[in-house]
Amino acid sequence: MSVTVVYDNSTRRLDVTLIIGSDAYTTAATVDLSSLLPEYVVVGFSATTKNAYASNHTVVLVRFKVK
Repeated sequence: MSVTVVYDNSTRRLDVTLIIGSDAYTTAATVDLSSLLPEYVVVGFSATTKNAYASNHTVVLVRFKVK
């Protein structure tokens, strides 16, 4: 499973793609993050399985690119 989050500041477009096996699920929204967030932010990650089973969630790659 992988998730890709892309934000284009020039178009204010936020794209999210979730890939599970060979299935891809995408959603997009227009949002002005600069009006919602301060100049500097901290990025965090969270995950859940919504059940009682123990699980391990690993962030394998984080990449930031300023356009």
